[in-house]
Amino acid sequence: MGNIAYLADGLAGLQIIDVSDPTRPTALGLLNTSGNALGIAISGNRAYVADGSSGLVIIDVSNPRSPTLLGTLDTPGTAQGVNLVGNLAVVADGSDGLRIIDISNASSPVSLGSLSTKYAYAVRVEGSIAYLADYTGSLKIIDFSNPVAPRLLAATSQSLGGVLLDVTHLRNFVFGADFFFVKK
Repeated sequence: MGNIAYLADGLAGLQIIDVSDPTRPTALGLLNTSGNALGIAISGNRAYVADGSSGLVIIDVSNPRSPTLLGTLDTPGTAQGVNLVGNLAVVADGSDGLRIIDISNASSPVSLGSLSTKYAYAVRVEGSIAYLADYTGSLKIIDFSNPVAPRLLAATSQSLGGVLLDVTHLRNFVFGADFFFVKK
């Protein structure tokens, strides 16, 4: 985001850092969220924080020195990661799986639908497809074109994916960060 870095900083919440001089990063602002900030997505002047047991937190970052809370949605699981597409936040919600949230009204986000998985750890979206790192459930590919009823398109077995902690998508490839398992 230009010369500003936004950090999901665990129990400290959201940290905003000036990185215009990479040899001397400078703290600009902080908003201590009520949970454990584990993941973040930025869109415009808003930060969407996956805040652990506190769910999704939406923060106005238009003034980086004084971020302000806009809204929250306490999810049933433990929000681990978040990705955005349009007016939707797609949240990896730990033991509650994947959750789709309408964020069109930042002060009052609404849960639309969910899909149960083993333990949703991280998520990346491309259009209406979510690529989910499902910890011991490995990789899940989910269609959320109907956000009220997301559906599983495909999954890999753990023997192919180990214990996934993160995932990303590039063109026709999906890459996962595996905790310890390497298949030869």
